[in-house]
Amino acid sequence: MSVFDERECAFEVKFAHDEAVRFRVHARRDKLLGLWAGDNLGKSGSALQDYAMSLVLSELG
Repeated sequence: MSVFDERECAFEVKFAHDEAVRFRVHARRDKLLGLWAGDNLGKSGSALQDYAMSLVLSELG
């Protein structure tokens, strides 16, 4: 493998890692926003969790 092939492979691995981290950060942000908003709407328990997850899922689709 040449140096350029190794660098290309390293950049691809870094890009994949960065995208995975970005996805997890955005999902966590959306969940926390949903928990906060649901709490302000008076939801609690499983209704609050369902509301937060619906916000996360709405960003995916």
